[in-house]
Amino acid sequence: MKLLSSDEEIFRKASIFYSSISALILSLVVLVLLRSETYLIVGSLNIYPLFLFLIVFEVCKWCFLVILFKKDLTVNKISVFVLLYKSMKFTDFPRTVFILFISCTVYYIIIVLFGAEIFNKIEETLMLSILITLLTAMPVSLQLGSCYFENFIQGVRPENIFQSLLFYSSRATLFGGWLGAFVIPLDWDRPWQAWPIPCFLGALFGYVICNCLYFVIILAMKRQIISKKGYYVLNNLGIDLLKSEINRDLQE
Repeated sequence: MKLLSSDEEIFRKASIFYSSISALILSLVVLVLLRSETYLIVGSLNIYPLFLFLIVFEVCKWCFLVILFKKDLTVNKISVFVLLYKSMKFTDFPRTVFILFISCTVYYIIIVLFGAEIFNKIEETLMLSILITLLTAMPVSLQLGSCYFENFIQGVRPENIFQSLLFYSSRATLFGGWLGAFVIPLDWDRPWQAWPIPCFLGALFGYVICNCLYFVIILAMKRQIISKKGYYVLNNLGIDLLKSEINRDLQE
């Protein structure tokens, strides 16, 4: 009895890789922001190195996924570059850039509708919009294709566990950003309560926590699958032993 198809096995391994590396690296990013107090400038253009890092990091994850899970690949520089080149969808690039721009604009409008100042702190709101775009629209569009972000917006059910990981991490990012806004009006007079620091950190925390949870869940599912495989192997082995005993009795 086949418990997992080859495609499902690939999606599961891709999900383990993606969730583990995302949770680890983004956790370190959050730690650096907090320890160095760089989080105090997340509302200014000075935070652009973080955005560049997120873009490069997502592209690197895409490259590793293409290389690691491509069958019959001879590992050398030429074959790797050829593989990555053939895997790129150049016709999809303008649409992806357009989706990222529209997503950032829509997020900005939604944040304003949720209470952000319209004419003041435009730069701060824009930085938050860019972050959310890089943690939601970019991963889905880059790893799956630009059309899948439309599925995410429309609430279409994910087709596999890897899509589910990307969709739910995007939702967790949005939820974390929304949840962070609750501490802003509190009269604690802390520097991290300034707009948009709580929402910025909340979005990062939501993304990291979701990837951590998915990593644990997928590993638990893997152990359950292994246990089931062991059961069926032992069951089939028991049937074979029974058949051999019957044949031995008939021969005697």
